[in-house]
Amino acid sequence: MGTAAGVLVGVVLYLLQQREQNIINVEYRIPRRPTEQPKRKAAAPRTTREKDRLETIHGIGAVYARRLNDAGVYTYAQLAALAPERAQEITRARGASADPKAWIREAGKLNRAKAG
Repeated sequence: MGTAAGVLVGVVLYLLQQREQNIINVEYRIPRRPTEQPKRKAAAPRTTREKDRLETIHGIGAVYARRLNDAGVYTYAQLAALAPERAQEITRARGASADPKAWIREAGKLNRAKAG
């Protein structure tokens, strides 16, 4: 019995020494399940010709343009087809400086000018 206990102590000491030297990793982690699925973004346009520069519209900067793109709005025609309430909801625009009705009017004008 004394020999088996001595061997066991020797193995434990050896493993502890290896762990201290970072030769072995004896930590066990239980993988966690993701609690929330990642949100899928709207598909990007196939070519850059299909995407208009929404920042040219007065009152739409880079942040609002990115939010519109994330919602699948890439062109003047798509923006012109939105209801003002939906445009405000997408951009989360607040305050007097945000005027989705004006954005939609201007997008319609730019779309007609682009069409020729």
